[in-house]
Amino acid sequence: MRTKKLQGPCIVCETVVDMRYRSVTELGLKKAHTSKTNVPNLKLGDILCHNCYMRIVEWDRYEKQKSKIKKQSNKDHFSDENYVTISQKDYENLYEKAKKVEGLQEHIIQLEVALEKAMSQYNNVY
Repeated sequence: MRTKKLQGPCIVCETVVDMRYRSVTELGLKKAHTSKTNVPNLKLGDILCHNCYMRIVEWDRYEKQKSKIKKQSNKDHFSDENYVTISQKDYENLYEKAKKVEGLQEHIIQLEVALEKAMSQYNNVY
Protein backbone atom coordinates (compact mmCIF):
# COMPACT_ATOMS: atom_id res chain seq x y z
CA MET A 1 0.00 0.00 0.00
CA ARG A 2 1.27 3.46 -0.84
CA THR A 3 1.71 5.99 1.96
CA LYS A 4 0.44 9.57 1.72
CA LYS A 5 0.84 12.79 3.66
CA LEU A 6 -1.24 12.95 6.83
CA GLN A 7 -4.63 14.55 6.08
CA GLY A 8 -6.25 14.94 9.43
CA PRO A 9 -5.50 13.73 12.90
CA CYS A 10 -4.39 10.21 13.66
CA ILE A 11 -7.30 8.52 15.43
CA VAL A 12 -5.01 7.08 18.11
CA CYS A 13 -2.56 9.82 19.06
CA GLU A 14 -4.68 12.64 17.54
CA THR A 15 -1.67 14.47 16.14
CA VAL A 16 -1.60 16.52 12.98
CA VAL A 17 2.00 16.76 11.89
CA ASP A 18 3.94 16.59 8.65
CA MET A 19 4.18 12.80 8.70
CA ARG A 20 3.22 9.84 6.55
CA TYR A 21 -0.08 8.12 7.28
CA ARG A 22 -1.77 4.88 6.39
CA SER A 23 -5.39 3.89 6.09
CA VAL A 24 -6.54 0.78 7.89
CA THR A 25 -7.40 -2.03 5.44
CA GLU A 26 -9.22 -5.30 6.12
CA LEU A 27 -5.94 -7.13 6.58
CA GLY A 28 -4.62 -4.33 8.80
CA LEU A 29 -7.78 -4.50 10.90
CA LYS A 30 -7.34 -8.26 11.38
CA LYS A 31 -3.71 -7.74 12.40
CA ALA A 32 -4.71 -4.98 14.80
CA HIS A 33 -7.26 -7.23 16.52
CA THR A 34 -4.56 -9.82 17.17
CA SER A 35 -2.17 -7.16 18.46
CA LYS A 36 -1.23 -6.68 22.09
CA THR A 37 -2.33 -3.04 22.03
CA ASN A 38 -6.07 -2.77 22.39
CA VAL A 39 -7.68 -0.12 20.16
CA PRO A 40 -11.40 -0.92 20.36
CA ASN A 41 -12.64 1.98 18.21
CA LEU A 42 -10.43 1.13 15.21
CA LYS A 43 -12.40 0.53 12.03
CA LEU A 44 -11.85 0.11 8.31
CA GLY A 45 -10.56 3.24 6.55
CA ASP A 46 -9.34 4.98 9.71
CA ILE A 47 -6.20 7.07 9.38
CA LEU A 48 -3.16 6.25 11.49
CA CYS A 49 0.14 8.05 11.55
CA HIS A 50 3.12 5.89 10.63
CA ASN A 51 4.24 5.44 14.25
CA CYS A 52 0.81 4.32 15.47
CA TYR A 53 0.32 2.07 12.42
CA MET A 54 3.60 0.29 13.09
CA ARG A 55 2.78 -0.07 16.81
CA ILE A 56 -0.79 -1.32 16.31
CA VAL A 57 -0.95 -3.12 12.95
CA GLU A 58 2.64 -4.26 12.39
CA TRP A 59 3.33 -4.98 16.06
CA ASP A 60 4.89 -8.38 15.30
CA ARG A 61 7.11 -7.21 12.45
CA TYR A 62 10.34 -7.66 14.39
CA GLU A 63 9.28 -11.12 15.58
CA LYS A 64 8.57 -12.18 11.98
CA GLN A 65 11.96 -10.91 10.82
CA LYS A 66 13.68 -12.57 13.78
CA SER A 67 12.22 -15.98 12.91
CA LYS A 68 13.15 -15.57 9.22
CA ILE A 69 16.73 -14.72 10.13
CA LYS A 70 16.92 -17.66 12.51
CA LYS A 71 15.59 -20.09 9.89
CA GLN A 72 17.99 -18.75 7.29
CA SER A 73 20.98 -18.94 9.61
CA ASN A 74 20.14 -22.57 10.43
CA LYS A 75 20.20 -23.42 6.72
CA ASP A 76 23.48 -21.62 6.09
CA HIS A 77 25.48 -23.16 8.93
CA PHE A 78 26.17 -26.62 10.20
CA SER A 79 25.11 -27.52 13.69
CA ASP A 80 27.34 -26.37 16.53
CA GLU A 81 28.08 -29.92 17.64
CA ASN A 82 30.36 -30.38 14.61
CA TYR A 83 32.62 -27.45 15.50
CA VAL A 84 34.95 -26.54 18.34
CA THR A 85 36.13 -23.01 18.91
CA ILE A 86 39.53 -22.31 20.46
CA SER A 87 41.70 -19.26 20.81
CA GLN A 88 44.45 -18.41 18.32
CA LYS A 89 47.11 -19.08 20.97
CA ASP A 90 45.72 -22.55 21.78
CA TYR A 91 45.54 -23.35 18.06
CA GLU A 92 49.16 -22.34 17.55
CA ASN A 93 50.22 -24.48 20.55
CA LEU A 94 48.36 -27.49 19.16
CA TYR A 95 49.89 -26.94 15.73
CA GLU A 96 53.41 -26.82 17.18
CA LYS A 97 52.76 -30.02 19.16
CA ALA A 98 51.45 -31.72 16.03
CA LYS A 99 54.61 -30.76 14.16
CA LYS A 100 56.71 -32.20 17.03
CA VAL A 101 54.71 -35.43 16.92
CA GLU A 102 55.32 -35.73 13.17
CA GLY A 103 59.04 -35.17 13.75
CA LEU A 104 59.11 -37.79 16.49
CA GLN A 105 57.29 -40.29 14.28
CA GLU A 106 59.85 -39.76 11.52
CA HIS A 107 62.68 -40.17 14.05
CA ILE A 108 61.15 -43.42 15.33
CA ILE A 109 60.95 -44.76 11.76
CA GLN A 110 64.62 -43.88 11.21
CA LEU A 111 65.57 -45.61 14.49
CA GLU A 112 63.62 -48.73 13.52
CA VAL A 113 65.42 -48.85 10.15
CA ALA A 114 68.80 -48.42 11.87
CA LEU A 115 67.90 -51.13 14.42
CA GLU A 116 66.94 -53.56 11.65
CA LYS A 117 70.28 -52.91 9.90
CA ALA A 118 72.18 -53.42 13.13
CA MET A 119 70.26 -56.64 13.90
CA SER A 120 70.88 -58.02 10.41
CA GLN A 121 74.61 -57.25 10.68
CA TYR A 122 74.73 -58.83 14.14
CA ASN A 123 73.00 -61.98 12.83
CA ASN A 124 75.45 -62.17 9.90
CA VAL A 125 78.46 -61.95 12.21
CA TYR A 126 77.29 -64.63 14.67
